[in-house]
Order: sequence, then C-alpha cells, then structure tokens
Amino acid sequence: MGVRGYEHCSVLSSVLLVDFVPRVIIKSIAASYKSLDFDSKQVFLLTLARDLHVDAPTVQQTLSSCAASISTVTQSDTLLFRQLLSQLDGGMLFLVHLRADLRQVLGKTSNSKDVVVLRALDQHLQSFLASWFSVGFLRLERVTYEQSPGALLEKIIRYEAVHPVGTIIELKRRLGRGRRCFAFFHPSVPDEPLVFVHVALVPRLADSMTYIKEATEQLADEHEANAAIFYSISSTQPGLQGVDLGNFLIKQVAKRLQEDLPNISVYSTLSPIPGFTAWLHLT
Repeated sequence: MGVRGYEHCSVLSSVLLVDFVPRVIIKSIAASYKSLDFDSKQVFLLTLARDLHVDAPTVQQTLSSCAASISTVTQSDTLLFRQLLSQLDGGMLFLVHLRADLRQVLGKTSNSKDVVVLRALDQHLQSFLASWFSVGFLRLERVTYEQSPGALLEKIIRYEAVHPVGTIIELKRRLGRGRRCFAFFHPSVPDEPLVFVHVALVPRLADSMTYIKEATEQLADEHEANAAIFYSISSTQPGLQGVDLGNFLIKQVAKRLQEDLPNISVYSTLSPIPGFTAWLHLT
C-alpha cells in the first residue's frame, strides 16, 4: 500500500475521534472501510487504536490535574462506538465485523507496543458489545424446516461448526422428529442467528453421535424421550468471541424444553460446559 493509502486510513481514523460526526460522514467512512483490503484495514485499526490508547502515566497525570477530565480521556472509544451505533444503518453489525477484523490484525501483529494498543481497543470493544448483547436483549427462536425462512436455513448449514451439514436433506433430518434447533437473535441484526444449538431428544443419556442418530430415528413420540442432549453449538460471529452467548443459549433452551416437554428429566451435553450441572440443580 502506498503513501496515499496510509494517509487515507489515518484520515478516516482521525475523523472518527471528533466529538460529533455527521451521519453522512459516518456512512462514508464505513463504506470506505468496507472497501479496504486487509493491509489497509490493519493500518486503519492500528491508527485508531493508537489514537484511542491512554497509557498509565497519562491517566495518572490527568487524574492528578483534573479528575473530571479522566472521563473524557478514557471514554473516547465508547463515544466512538455509540456514534457508529446510532448514526449508521447496520451499525451494530459493523462494530461486530470491525472487532473480527481487529482480532485478525492482532493475530498477525508482532510489535509489542502495537499489540498493547490493539489489545486495549479489543477489550473495550468486547465490553461494549457484551453490554448490548446481554441476554435481556436477545430473542430465542426455534428453527424449523417447515416455517423458518430459506435464507435462515442456508445460514444454519453454512455456520455449522461442529457437525457439518452436507445436504438440505441432512438439515431436514436434524430439524425433524426427536430433534430441536434454537438460535439467539438480536433486534439490531434480526436476520442473523448469532449462535445456535442442536438438541436431540432421546430415551437415555447419550455418549455418541451414533446413539443420537439411531435413537432419534427410532423415536415414535417425543413425549417418550427422557433426555435432552445438546450435541452441537455454533457461534456465527467471530467479532463476538468472548461474549458468552453459548452458555446463555443452552440455559434458555433448557428452560424452554422444561416447559414444552415436562417428560424430559435429563439434560446433558456431549462435551462439558463449565457451570452447567450446577445451574441445572438450581432450576
């Protein structure tokens, strides 16, 4: 990337740090960012991270001179995130994708000083996203072959990370009798399943996919099942890594199943989830 490219990225970054940025400029910056290649995004994010970063001596000096100023110094990133969120259509998803890019840049950065400022920006952005993607804002929805939009079914196939879905017929089987699929959605990105889980309803505790496949195929009535096995959970947004959606999802699904199928007395996962057993004993 040439000198103009670096200057362009620096200008984009510096404009975002103004206390108020008009909507039209926010949209222009977002569009420009999306068109950048990886190297240019790396320059943009590093410039932004450096401009937002406040080192310990600066914080101490500001705190000593004027306590009120510390809020302005340390909350620049939050102001930036809120401006992007409020003035940009699809601003939430833009922030999620921005953090995904940021984490990719972090993984390819070796300079220790750059790592420090990038990691600080990543932590602040993660905290900001976690506050917006808390369980109170999320909508639990069951995914079915008959009623869910085709676009959603395609995303379930594409994002499945544990047991790949080869064909639409395979997906139909996974959404059929003896199976459940639930996903979390957020009002700001209503068409994107943020995380989804597949559940098998079986007669007893399962320890393999082979048993799950055979037991669900032979199940004549779901009310005969005694166990719900969470056998696959997939997160669709790398930018939400560290935001604990999966744990919340499983607990919400367990509550839903308790209401819909009171015959289910055993809840388990094929792989351990920290705190899941203790939570079940409390509910």
